[in-house]
Amino acid sequence: MLLRKSDPKGVTCLLDGDDAGQKAAFQYIPIFLKTGLNAQFCCLPKGKDPDQIILEDGPDELKKIIDSGISCLEYAVQFKLKGKKDPQPTEIQSICDLIFGFISEIDSLVSREGYLNELCKILKISPKTVFEEFSRFKNNKKPKYQYPRLVADKISPKNNSTRLTTAEDDLLFCILHDKRVASPLAQIFDPTWLNLDVPAGRILAKIISEIKADGPIDEKRMEDFLEDDTERNIFHQKIFQEVSSFDENSFVQHANECLLSLFIRSIKNQEMQILKALNDKKQDDRLSKKLHLKLQKLRTSRKNPPLLILSEQNSSYSHA
Repeated sequence: MLLRKSDPKGVTCLLDGDDAGQKAAFQYIPIFLKTGLNAQFCCLPKGKDPDQIILEDGPDELKKIIDSGISCLEYAVQFKLKGKKDPQPTEIQSICDLIFGFISEIDSLVSREGYLNELCKILKISPKTVFEEFSRFKNNKKPKYQYPRLVADKISPKNNSTRLTTAEDDLLFCILHDKRVASPLAQIFDPTWLNLDVPAGRILAKIISEIKADGPIDEKRMEDFLEDDTERNIFHQKIFQEVSSFDENSFVQHANECLLSLFIRSIKNQEMQILKALNDKKQDDRLSKKLHLKLQKLRTSRKNPPLLILSEQNSSYSHA
C-alpha cells in the first residue's frame, strides 16, 4: 500500500549481512518485479547497521555500499551461486526455475521479456535458450493445490494469516526452517500418509526416506532430490517464505498439527475403502470379518495419533 501511494520509481534495500537478512530479500523480489520497481540490493557488513557505518566510517562509506547495489535478479543469482565462478548446468537450471517462478507472476509481457533478457546477460545464456526454458516452465506449472479444508483453518487461531496450502506444504515449510523437526519426525512418520499428487508431498517423501536411511541431511542434499520444475519451484518458495514471529516460536506445534491432519486424513481414506468393500454384496463372511477387524483397529489407532516430541539434543532452534 505504501508503495502504491508514494509511487516511487526506484528503491534501494540495505540488507543485513547475516544469512537471515540476505534471505529476507526474497520476500521482496516478487513484489518489486511485479510492480516494475527499479530495486537495488546492497549488503551491509555483518553486524553493522547504516547509523553505525556513518558514525564509524563516515557517510562516504555508506554511499560506497549503496553505489555498489545490484538488481533483484542479479542478487538472486549471486545468492544462489554463493561465489561459484563456474556453476554446474543443474545449478543454473535451479536458478532459472527460481527466477522463472517470480517472472511467471508478472502480467506485463514487456516486463517479462525485459527480465528474461536481463537473466540471459547475468547467466551468459543465449536468449533463445532462456525463452524456450521459460515457455516450458510455464507449460509445466500447475495451479496451487487447494483442499476444501485448509490446514491453515485448523492451525492455532493465534496465527491470523491464512495460507492456501496443504498439510504437506506446511510440514515441508517446518522442516526447511527448523532443523530440530526433520530427524525425530522421520522416526514416527509413515510416508503413505502423504498425497504424492502434491509436489510438497513428493518432496517430503524423498526427504523423510533419506533421513530414515542415512540420518540428517542439509538443504543442498535435499535439493538434489528434486526431479522437475514444479518440485524445484515449491522447494524454493518454502525456503524463502517469510517466517512470522508466531512460526518461529511454534514450529513443533505447527508440525504436530500438520502431522495430525495427515494422519487423520489417511485413517479416513482407509475407512472409506473398507466401508466400500463391506458394501459389496459379493463379499464372503470370512473376508467380511477381516475387514471389520481392520476397521476396528483403524478406529482404535485414531485415538493414539503420532506426536512429535523433541529430545534435549534436538532442543536448539535454528532456521534456514
